[in-house]
Amino acid sequence: MASSSSILCGPCEYRHVTQKADFWCSVCEEGLCRNCHGHHTAIKSTRDHEIMLIKAYKTLAKGLLSVNMECDLHNEKFELNLNERLQNLDGLIKNGTDNLIDIDTDKENIKTEVSKVRVDIENKLGILETKILADVDSIHYQHKTGIVDTVSKLQQKRDALSEALIDFENLHKNASDFHIYMAMKKLETDLLEEGKEINSLLLQEGMKLQRLFFSPNADLLSSVSETVSLGNIAVRTKPFPYWPNIIIISVQLKRRLSGYSVSEEEDINISSIIVLLDRKILLADFGDDGGILLFGENGHFITKMKQFGKPYGTALIDDSRMAVSFPKNGNIKILKLGSRFSLIKTLQLDVDLNTISYYGKHIIVC
Repeated sequence: MASSSSILCGPCEYRHVTQKADFWCSVCEEGLCRNCHGHHTAIKSTRDHEIMLIKAYKTLAKGLLSVNMECDLHNEKFELNLNERLQNLDGLIKNGTDNLIDIDTDKENIKTEVSKVRVDIENKLGILETKILADVDSIHYQHKTGIVDTVSKLQQKRDALSEALIDFENLHKNASDFHIYMAMKKLETDLLEEGKEINSLLLQEGMKLQRLFFSPNADLLSSVSETVSLGNIAVRTKPFPYWPNIIIISVQLKRRLSGYSVSEEEDINISSIIVLLDRKILLADFGDDGGILLFGENGHFITKMKQFGKPYGTALIDDSRMAVSFPKNGNIKILKLGSRFSLIKTLQLDVDLNTISYYGKHIIVC
């Protein structure tokens, strides 16, 4: 990472030209001069990268800037998906909990089998039965304790992760982009360390599939004595049929919508958002000066359409048509998509309508 006191343009430096950077690309993690910044934002593969002024970059905490953005194991960018982490932990906890039931069942089955064997050697079974039942109780307790301990640790990490998810969602709703960025950097470091701890737990005996089984002594009936064992209690282990590792992930902002200005007096109410098949982004503004807002794939504002009324709900019908609800007009309009949106038909409804959806050739009104 470049020094905060002197950051040079990466592309220029690659060409052996020393040029001071005016911008910083958080995806490429290198500085850009004004000329290279223009090329960077024009090239299709890099135009959606997050760019900040070099002054803003220098104000970020050094501790946050030093966070590793790539996985040491796979040499790939981290991706954040806390819900997937929760699902993985839920699966591991369920496997461990189910295993507790299995070995409890195994314990009872073994005791039943031991009792059946005892019928044949009732007179000499006392000492041997006491010993073998003590063995199964001891081994059962030992391995059950390991499973309970590991499941408990996983449950604690799941609870902590759930709280982190709630905190992150609240921060995303209320905090500025700068605070969200710093929080994401810290969260990535915490998730990396926690993932290593979880993977370490998965290697413990408590997270292997453990079953108890009993092998009766075949020679018992012919040669029973106090020195002969009634059988052996053993444990078979194998990996759970689940993910062997927890993926370490992070969050990355793909793009922001830009180019549409709203005054302080203007009331804007985004009631619906939909991505069209050509990857343009359409928003329904139900505010006082509402209309249909259209943004390009790169997030730049294209146009605002007010001629149809104040929209509320949107539903994509196919690659050339969409339905839009207009509660104040009491109708749903079918619009033709293209370089210019046009009205195909109006469906006047004598019902309250807000949100709409399209499924199986039907428009569903809520």
